[in-house]
Amino acid sequence: MAVPNPISAGPKAVLRDPVILLLELLWRWAFGGVAFLVLFPTALGLMGPIELTKADSTALSSRDALQITLAFRHMLATTPARSMAIATLVLFIVTLLWISLSSAGRILILSRVAPEKRPFRLRSMLIVQTWRAMLSWLALVGMGTTISVVAGISAKTGDPDPYFFYLVATCSVILLAAFWSAINWYLSLATIFCYAGTHARGAVRETIGWVNLRGADMAGISVLFVLFRGILAAAAFVFLFLPSAKLGSSPKAAFAWAFLMVFVYFALSDFLNISRLLSYMSVEDAVAEEIAQAALGASGKPNPRRPLP
Repeated sequence: MAVPNPISAGPKAVLRDPVILLLELLWRWAFGGVAFLVLFPTALGLMGPIELTKADSTALSSRDALQITLAFRHMLATTPARSMAIATLVLFIVTLLWISLSSAGRILILSRVAPEKRPFRLRSMLIVQTWRAMLSWLALVGMGTTISVVAGISAKTGDPDPYFFYLVATCSVILLAAFWSAINWYLSLATIFCYAGTHARGAVRETIGWVNLRGADMAGISVLFVLFRGILAAAAFVFLFLPSAKLGSSPKAAFAWAFLMVFVYFALSDFLNISRLLSYMSVEDAVAEEIAQAALGASGKPNPRRPLP
């Protein structure tokens, strides 16, 4: 059976039921607000004990990525262990907050979109979101470690080699980012399959089987929504700086305009994000119907929905 307009299915579902978008905004912005209130003062408090030498200040203002990386290496090396422990604890708490809010938000949205699949399994959702968070931290730590090691190797010689640094660091970051993006994409889709009776590993296996069946549709949806997000980012950039000449004489008006543009950008970005998820779900529903029809044709009697192998 052909999938009926999977690109438009997601946005139409959100526009028909605006509560879906409100729930998405609620959990995302609640996390963003709490995370900012926790991270910003913590960062200000931890910056005090950091030793910033004159060489570090010069490197940070040099606009040279190699020198900036070396300065950060020195600053981290001289940071007290107590400050590092506090930073690690705060980041751990913020990560737990994201796991909890994202899991609750996904369950509320999916339960509203697909009430026939209720109840969604909270434990499976928490495990999948925990895997996503761990993967993201591993990717970030891997990128930072790779850049730091490459910078150290480049600086060991009497004359630092910036070409070696830029080449190796850039290639390594691109590879790690591509690996993270691919795995995170599968895990984000696995949240759709965290309904009752499905464990986290089963949800991932079902996601892989589903993508294998509808790879072309999934790729088309992903590419188009990436294009939409790029257009949105470009439009936001233009509208952000378009009235800068007129608002330059009024800092308050400029700040209010910038705040409004950022607010609109994040709201529309969240709209695209939840619309993409619901577009994926429209493809998943079509696949489930194909399986049911195939089972009906083979046995001559209806067959309940079953997970993909």
